[in-house]
Amino acid sequence: KTFPKHSYVPSAIFWQGQAYYKLKDYSRAAVLYDDVIRDYPKSSKYRSAMLKQAYSLHHLGKTKVAKILLKELVEKHAGSVEATQAENFLKKLK
Repeated sequence: KTFPKHSYVPSAIFWQGQAYYKLKDYSRAAVLYDDVIRDYPKSSKYRSAMLKQAYSLHHLGKTKVAKILLKELVEKHAGSVEATQAENFLKKLK
């Protein structure tokens, strides 16, 4: 709140999501990852947020939506570490 335009804001939001993910509070984690995706598309945490949001949605039983996000990640960011992880996860879901 004190520095809303600081370059670390997307990372701070992402790591809050990570904390909730580790606590298995997947719904809160998904919301925070979505904040990064929606508000900070140029952030270094953008691809990781897409991946982790898909994982969170899968844990919430929303596997169909998770698959859509994973496929989008693979298509838009082919060759990235996150896209490779998304491809591997998609294979496990089949």
